[in-house]
Amino acid sequence: MEERMTVCNMSIEAGARAGMIAPDDTTYQYMAGRPLAPQGASWDAAVKRWRTLPSDADARFDQRVSIDVSKLTPMVTFGTNPGMVIPIGDAVPRQNDPAFRKALDYMQVESGKPLLGTRSTSCHRLVHERPAQRFARSRQCAARPPGCEARAPARRSGLARGQTSSGGRGAR
Repeated sequence: MEERMTVCNMSIEAGARAGMIAPDDTTYQYMAGRPLAPQGASWDAAVKRWRTLPSDADARFDQRVSIDVSKLTPMVTFGTNPGMVIPIGDAVPRQNDPAFRKALDYMQVESGKPLLGTRSTSCHRLVHERPAQRFARSRQCAARPPGCEARAPARRSGLARGQTSSGGRGAR
């Protein structure tokens, strides 16, 4: 399912208005038991309704595009907007623009240095890890670098940065 979600997201980033994949057993297994999914008889009714949504048997595509992704270089963002992206093996570009410098400072990366194989000083995220690995590492890591909490975004719950629900301070 994660791969399907990625493909749908990539289609939108490439200019599509929507990215959709018809639901199937993989979809239903992924959704079963999730907090916002229907439960019990409501689940059974929902799956029955969803099974009526496959593509038409005679559906045709306006155009087919094949891309040999083995020839694509993985890209990584180094800044705070989608335009700040480089091939994963390249060095971060050099610019004297104040907004550019501010973005690099925020991301804690240096111009002229490669990102591949380097550690970010905030929350131990490795550039070469998959997003799920970065998430797991950031959630499980109790020994974060000094100042990490001060750079992390505030929680939406209204708690101050680094503050726990009991009012104390600590690693999140």
